[in-house]
Order: sequence, then structure tokens, then C-alpha cells
Amino acid sequence: MDKIAQDPNIKLRNMLIQMDHPKAGKVIVANSPIRLSKSPNDSITPSPLLGEHTEEVLEKILAMSQEEIEGLREKKVI
Repeated sequence: MDKIAQDPNIKLRNMLIQMDHPKAGKVIVANSPIRLSKSPNDSITPSPLLGEHTEEVLEKILAMSQEEIEGLREKKVI
């Protein structure tokens, strides 16, 4: 990994970037290899925390109601 981080091509293309993670602090992550001159890629975010998107997935993708989600919480499923 140290050799990869020091590779001139990796540095030139800015393939490793540092960002703040809410629990881990500053972390180095792989940048997107896609480079479009008129569309910068600003969508790189830290890894989600455990359960961070659970409710959103249950609601929007699985179409569960708040009552159903609360039932899962009560049963300690989530």
C-alpha cells in the first residue's frame, strides 16, 4: 500500500484523498477514477455508520410504515 500511495501516477491523478469520518477521524480513501471536464465528482463520502441508512431503506425501498419500523425496533431486529 505504501508503494501505491507513492506512485507518481496515483499522485498525479489525485487517486487518494483525505476526508473526515465521523468516528474514525481523518481517513484516506480511493478517489473516483472518472474525470469529466464539465462535471466534477463531488459525491465521495465517508463510509456510512452501522445502521445510518436503515430507516431510509426500510421506508423508501421496502415501503414500510413507521409503525412497522417501530415494531422491528421493539423486537430488536434493528
